[in-house]
Amino acid sequence: VYVIEFQKRGLPHAHILLWIKEYYRCKVATDIDDIISVELLSPTADPTGYKAVSNYMLHGPCGNDSRAATCNVEGKCSKHFPKPFYVETVHINVEGCNRSKAIKYVFKYLNKVPDRATIVIQENVQKGQGMTKKKITMVDEIKNYLNCRYLAPCEAVWRIYSFDIHQSYPSMMKLNFHLPNQQPVTLHDTKCLPALLQKDGIDVTMFTN
Repeated sequence: VYVIEFQKRGLPHAHILLWIKEYYRCKVATDIDDIISVELLSPTADPTGYKAVSNYMLHGPCGNDSRAATCNVEGKCSKHFPKPFYVETVHINVEGCNRSKAIKYVFKYLNKVPDRATIVIQENVQKGQGMTKKKITMVDEIKNYLNCRYLAPCEAVWRIYSFDIHQSYPSMMKLNFHLPNQQPVTLHDTKCLPALLQKDGIDVTMFTN
């Protein structure tokens, strides 16, 4: 199962859940360490991984080392880098999940309400000449406030090209829950109710069959 999440500050990313067969499951902590790693990979043993981590998962240089960095505010890093060295650290976005609550966590991103913003539109009109020129603000109370849905460029392009927002394998179908012999039945105005009740398989539903 995977779900695509969009954020205003960056590119879309996927929340993915993988079910592993019993033979491949991690038995001890060292098995998990072989899959989930927070080490800077060796540039000789794994040059591709080293380049990816160095380019996309390290913050900086900033502060005095790079005045042009976008995170700088008044000459200092707004994210408070560089930070003191810690012997033990963790990447909070990489987890080994062993509970069913992980499914609820993933689909929360599928069902969450999109970002919305309230904006104000004003038009400034200048009248007069020279020193007598005055700025007049034209206000339309009806169009003054607009309740809008915020859509980042990445999400807009994603939806224009109709890329998948979520996917699961194997596929699932939602079944209507009902008590025995109390399933809802829908019929056309032109249909005869007695004939419909005599139809073969009318008492069989996907939920009970």
